Amino acid sequence: TTSKIETDRIDLVITYKSKNKEVLEFYNVDVNFEMNNEIGLLDKWNTIIKSKIFKKAQAA
Repeated sequence: TTSKIETDRIDLVITYKSKNKEVLEFYNVDVNFEMNNEIGLLDKWNTIIKSKIFKKAQAA
C-alpha cells in the first residue's frame, strides 16, 4: 500500500506569556499550489526565534 499526505497549511505559532498568539504562515495551498522549501524555512525561523528567546532569558 502507498500512503499519501496532503498538506494544506504550514504555520509557525508563537505563544506569548500573555497567552496572545501570533501565526506566521509559511505555506497555504490556496496561495501556492506547490511547496518549495517551506518546511526548511519554518525550521530555520523556529531555531532563530528560540535562540533569541534563550539568549534574552540568559541576559535577564
